[in-house]
Amino acid sequence: MSFTITTNTRFLLEEIAAITGQRPGNALNTWVDSSVLLSIVVPWQPHFHAQKENEGVIWGYCLYPRLAGDFVQKPFIEMAGREILGELLGQLAAIDTRDDGIARHRQQILDSVVNVVPVLMPYASALFNRRAVGDRPLVVPKRSKNLAFISQFAELPYDMVFTEQYSVRCAQVAAYHFLGFPASRLTKINRYDRDPRVLLKATQTMFR
Repeated sequence: MSFTITTNTRFLLEEIAAITGQRPGNALNTWVDSSVLLSIVVPWQPHFHAQKENEGVIWGYCLYPRLAGDFVQKPFIEMAGREILGELLGQLAAIDTRDDGIARHRQQILDSVVNVVPVLMPYASALFNRRAVGDRPLVVPKRSKNLAFISQFAELPYDMVFTEQYSVRCAQVAAYHFLGFPASRLTKINRYDRDPRVLLKATQTMFR
């Protein structure tokens, strides 16, 4: 389940930055111990072309929306926007170690929120499902003359689904193929599975 928060000041964004140590654009935070596995993303501001200078936009989601929240005792899927905000503020307050913490500014934050819009996304994680070779079509099927598959459910070796780059590169592969451009002109993929630094970090994470 996903949700967006729009504010008419940047105060909530500044509070999140102060608590997490991450500025907008670098801020992806997951409460791994939260009952619903809550996460938020604070993008660079302004995120939208028509967004005003004083406005803030936050995106959030949870993985287990049918479970009850830790601070709002009802299933996340049944929460109204104000309750979702309350659950988020509770999670932020729980990790806020400042003397003048976010809990002291709850009303100021509530007054700044324009809306909280929840969206149920039952198939959002489908692209992460386990699969075998051949479950997904190649971008350009063998012997295809004018048909290609693009977006997140085409097979694109060594790239990562759920990214904008994946969708764009699928379209690039299709266009270059049918225009007769050599594959060497395609945007290169970073082979992180061959990067010793990435492999070392992955190994360290496995044994924490």
